Amino acid sequence: MNKRILFSDNGTLKDFSVNLNKYNATESEFSYVAGEDFFYIGSRLAFNSIYFKLNASNTLPTTMIAEVFDGQKWVMVNELIDETEGFSKSGNITIVPDRHSKWQMYNTNSNGQVVDGLESVKIYDKYWLRISFTEDLDADCSLLWAGSIFSDDADLGAEYPDLVKSSVLSAFQSGKTHWEEQHVKAGEVLIQDLMINRVIMEAGQMLEREDYRIASVQKVAEIIFNAFGDDYIDQKQRSREEYQRRLSNPMKKIDTNANGVEEVYESFNSQGWLSR
Repeated sequence: MNKRILFSDNGTLKDFSVNLNKYNATESEFSYVAGEDFFYIGSRLAFNSIYFKLNASNTLPTTMIAEVFDGQKWVMVNELIDETEGFSKSGNITIVPDRHSKWQMYNTNSNGQVVDGLESVKIYDKYWLRISFTEDLDADCSLLWAGSIFSDDADLGAEYPDLVKSSVLSAFQSGKTHWEEQHVKAGEVLIQDLMINRVIMEAGQMLEREDYRIASVQKVAEIIFNAFGDDYIDQKQRSREEYQRRLSNPMKKIDTNANGVEEVYESFNSQGWLSR
């Protein structure tokens, strides 16, 4: 399970972790009331972004607030980029924690450590992010998935215009209108490859999604060509080779000290390698 995701309904915690860590699992419904409710996201390492896939979106005007736990209190992040626009659509949120307030790994309620708002559960050794909103959300909002995604169909169409044609989508699966599932799978493989080759320990260390966009596109293309069979074996091989080349590019921003903040030296981090 990549992240622990809990929703506090006026102090009563609901654990969405199982559903939201699995793409297209059962939706997680919630009714958000401003000033009473919170989302808590826990991770083994500090992280700076997460993608939320909404099933039923919010239509009411609101602003998202993001805070991290520093071991004593919740602290506002220095910067928040909310591409969901207040949970009105699916998208990434990106945070930059305050450099002067240390985001700390903490137990929710164990060995003298307590995370404000999570006292009723015992979860060990996580970095915690708290999300709230300035106004109430629609009563029937629901989430389907939360994770890491590095490309979309616009990116795929720029590299492989034929693959985003409706006829190709329909040939893959009747009624299919997008490749989102394949983008999610490509992101999972990409993260696994980086972990296998000891570039990262988990996705949270990847500081800039843009660094991996084209590699993700190539993996999506490989997945699609593989499904279409032997007639596309050459295209599959080319996209696989391009994926390996793109992922092996040493100019990647990696959070080597796991604090969720990009340091100057991390912009010039280099790695060697890739074989998968």
